[in-house]
Amino acid sequence: MSNDFQYSTWMAWGPSPDPRIGDGEWATIGRRLRDKVQAILKADISTEEHVVHFIVALRKLMEHANTGAPALKFFCDWALHPRISRRPSEILIRMNHALEHGDTVQVIGDTIGRTLSMDTFRDDLLHELMRFALPTDAIGKLQPWLQFLRLYFRTIANAPVLSCNPPLTQVDRLAVQLSDNPPHDLPIGAAFAFTINWTFIKERDIVFEWNNELIYPPEYQPGTFYQIHPTR
Repeated sequence: MSNDFQYSTWMAWGPSPDPRIGDGEWATIGRRLRDKVQAILKADISTEEHVVHFIVALRKLMEHANTGAPALKFFCDWALHPRISRRPSEILIRMNHALEHGDTVQVIGDTIGRTLSMDTFRDDLLHELMRFALPTDAIGKLQPWLQFLRLYFRTIANAPVLSCNPPLTQVDRLAVQLSDNPPHDLPIGAAFAFTINWTFIKERDIVFEWNNELIYPPEYQPGTFYQIHPTR
């Protein structure tokens, strides 16, 4: 990729949101942020610290360019803060609404699955990396992606999502942890990675527990390597 092409890509973002900074300087800052993300990706993401460094750098780049889907920003913020509590998150609001209206386990599971989808998280990450012409192997290939997810969830395991103001009536906390125990009904020929356990709590009581079992076939195809089995 030529420098001219890189420059035109950065300038395509439009004028700087800060009128005191010229477009040229703004583009230079963007290139430096992009180079930081690229260096982390090329060095390999193999520890929790690497995951945090990657997310910090990517989040800064997205903020600078004013990009990033809401779900991706949520997952990034979750890894960067000891708790998310400034206001009720979308997932807690949706869960609270479902419990208030007496939705079935299947309906609640579908709601959680759409909001906390690892496919969506992965696709959003890929889109951001491709937007900035960054390497995608750490996200696009199966084994590096599973390693990234495992490290990511270790990072957020002690960082609950909390409901503060306004308080919600049915749920006020979301906690997450990983399990390496395979399901009893693992399909023949499939491989098990791990289970993501999402626990919704009101005060000290568990109100709903949902498991996302990451299962993939030997012939991996992007976007189809896991199935969701909600349980309560």
